[in-house]
Amino acid sequence: MGAARTLAAASGPHASTLADFEADGGCRYGQRDAAVLLERGEVVAAGWAEVAAGTDFLLIGGLTGPHAEFPGAWRAMVEPPEHYHRHLHRPVPYCVAEAAGELRTGLIAAGFAELSTVRTYAWDPPGTPPADRPVGLIDPGAEDRLWDRLEREFAFDPHIAKLPGFAASTPCATWRLRSTLTDEPDLIVRPALVANTRPGGRLVWLDWQHTGYTFDPHRVGFPGAPDWPGEVCPNGDYYLYLHPDLTFGTFGHPWEETLTVFGAPLLAAVEGQLTALLGDPVRRRD
Repeated sequence: MGAARTLAAASGPHASTLADFEADGGCRYGQRDAAVLLERGEVVAAGWAEVAAGTDFLLIGGLTGPHAEFPGAWRAMVEPPEHYHRHLHRPVPYCVAEAAGELRTGLIAAGFAELSTVRTYAWDPPGTPPADRPVGLIDPGAEDRLWDRLEREFAFDPHIAKLPGFAASTPCATWRLRSTLTDEPDLIVRPALVANTRPGGRLVWLDWQHTGYTFDPHRVGFPGAPDWPGEVCPNGDYYLYLHPDLTFGTFGHPWEETLTVFGAPLLAAVEGQLTALLGDPVRRRD
């Protein structure tokens, strides 16, 4: 992506910079994409876009030139096979770009319709803004140490036959998941994670054998902010939301098809709603 970064830095202004797009992470599988256009093996253009959660719109964060090839390629992203991207509940029929000059002319020629004009304002809220980004990739060393602790202290054993392969600290409860679930567990667990994390604190989302993220739950998941990294329910791999000191968290088991919640405050906050949604826990330790 080095050539893409160079092109992005030399062009613009963009609705969102490629640097910000990358820093916020690629945690929304199938809903974010940075792509390059090649000619004779050389990168000649770059573009990045993401689906605005809960809307019918794919938002183009930036294009380094008036290349209609990118929206065409992104169409496959916003109309994926239902069996693969279960988190996309419907096709996303609209593609939106903020563009002026040659880029605007090229996009209109490619079939875009001009809907409105945009005026940009500078926002200077009171107080000191946070120095860190809301979401970022977890340091590989810190991630390795977390997995090591999970193996030592939680008996984490990734195996399709050795079940459950995870012994959470008490109190904890485990529920059986249903294949028909969409985002209902997220709507229950995420507010509880926010409530149990101090302002300015960080949580971790781990995805076995994939990139992990560290994030401030108070600064994600609302308009103008990055989306939550990951999901509560496993989708082919072990998914975990954790406090960095492992005092509370969730563990999604892809092979047992269960969700475990541990830590007294977090469990107390979600137990009633998860039981109403999923039925009585299949395991519980106090």
